[in-house]
Amino acid sequence: MRTKGDRDGAAAAGARYLLRSIAIAAVFALTGCLPGSGDDDSKSAGYQFGSGSGSNSSGKGDPMLGTVAGVASAAGNLIERATGSGKTDTPKSDAPASSGKGDAAIRKSAALAEDNASATTALAAEPARPAEIINDTPATVALGGFFRALSALEGGRSENAITILHLGDSHIAADRFSGDMREQFQSRFGNAGRGLMMPGMYLARGVKFDQGGKWQAGLSTGNVPGPYGVTGVKISGTTRDDWLRLTATERPFSWTEITFQTGPDHGSALIALDGDVKVVPCHAPTPSWKTVRLDTQGREIVIRPKGDGMVTVHGVAIGDEKPGIRYVSLGIPGATAMTPLSWHPAQLAHDLERASPDLVVIGYGTEESFDDDLNLRDYEAKVMRMLATLRQAAPRASLLVVGPPDVARLPNYAPGTARTSDVCRALSPQERASYSQRLRSGDPRLARWHPPLKLEGVRQALRRAAAANQAYFWDWSKMMGGTCGVHAWVHSDPALAAHDHIHLTEEGSKRSARLLFRELMMGYDAYDRAATAADSGWKPGLSQATTSAPPARKPAAAR
Repeated sequence: MRTKGDRDGAAAAGARYLLRSIAIAAVFALTGCLPGSGDDDSKSAGYQFGSGSGSNSSGKGDPMLGTVAGVASAAGNLIERATGSGKTDTPKSDAPASSGKGDAAIRKSAALAEDNASATTALAAEPARPAEIINDTPATVALGGFFRALSALEGGRSENAITILHLGDSHIAADRFSGDMREQFQSRFGNAGRGLMMPGMYLARGVKFDQGGKWQAGLSTGNVPGPYGVTGVKISGTTRDDWLRLTATERPFSWTEITFQTGPDHGSALIALDGDVKVVPCHAPTPSWKTVRLDTQGREIVIRPKGDGMVTVHGVAIGDEKPGIRYVSLGIPGATAMTPLSWHPAQLAHDLERASPDLVVIGYGTEESFDDDLNLRDYEAKVMRMLATLRQAAPRASLLVVGPPDVARLPNYAPGTARTSDVCRALSPQERASYSQRLRSGDPRLARWHPPLKLEGVRQALRRAAAANQAYFWDWSKMMGGTCGVHAWVHSDPALAAHDHIHLTEEGSKRSARLLFRELMMGYDAYDRAATAADSGWKPGLSQATTSAPPARKPAAAR
């Protein structure tokens, strides 16, 4: 049995360890390695995801790729070791008051150390939880079919365009991150055109959308009923005063495809391609959809109702008949991994058959991580269903699951000064166990930046589902430095993340895309070397999955 002296000794040792850690952190802070307090009025994300906003501008310049991630990782580990537990009754320090910042930091550190001493003792007696082992699918296996297509394209053995379909949330809605990925792929493998786009909903690189009249927008994440296809959105107009225009800003396109909804309440659409008008009937006895293709070169498309009924547009695609990459990005703010399950299965299959993707990138997880009541077991089963649905609709495509980036939240009751605070700390076991109660009571200990309660659980669910479906998993947060890495990105120079601690700046998106592209190319180069060394040049001998798409798997709930 441990005596009171033993417990006091352990507590003192914990406090000394904590103070040493904080001293090390202070050294880093003084030398400019750890983030400092912001000097402007940041807009907090508040309690729920997306409830606030921050500046999305970034300065010029590009520090070394590993610097911020390395510092963030070191800071995150230091913070997690130092905080241990979030005991609510904080003893007040007897240190004399001082106006100096250094004295204030010492008082704060001493109070924190004293507060966590007993928690350190309690946690020392708890057995360490074994790390979860997930058998991730190697890139050469999960992405073998995609790599094979790249190898044939780059080696001149194929003149077919390769399509990459990127489904996601607000991180790609304005074509950041995805646009940077597109530029890198097309720079190396050629440009086959823009591909499928949402009909004027969000920014898209290489084109300009504008519109007039009274178009009504519908999103599959909102309350407008479907059906929806792979874009997850639609816009509807009824009069000739409603017009939607797409203009290619970089170069003309050689073909156009437009997907319309059809039904008993729909009329005819007028499509003007560089002034040449075509009438497309959309009336049908039962609801359905149709895709119209125009094999004519052009720079401008204008779509408007003829005036004899509603016209609903689901997607517009443009492209070139040449080898290269089409990188299609379809991001909806607020989308989750469950969003594709709300799309009409037959229309989804129709859209994916026409797009014929070689790689499907799935980037969800941020929105759902802010749901404190999320049932992770049920969530994982739905992720499994979503991946199986995409696998079935695009059987020859390789799958890449992108885990959510590191994000942080700040409760609404936090004082205004905390919104520019340099404090970001992981949740302690005690804080996690009573998180909802602490929020309801306005616990001041949570009035700091911290990861959402379900963030890591969501990330692991996506990772397990990727492994089960032979998809490649890329851990975005690990590249950012792990827990509270986003906080370092917010305070870096130039800023890599917005003050809402959720969205990345332009520079942060570019950096993320460079690191993902680099990792994919490392896998591709390994595949290509193995393929070149093989007798036939087409059997890399790494896995059977590299020569054929893995079979569709049943959802976890159906097993």
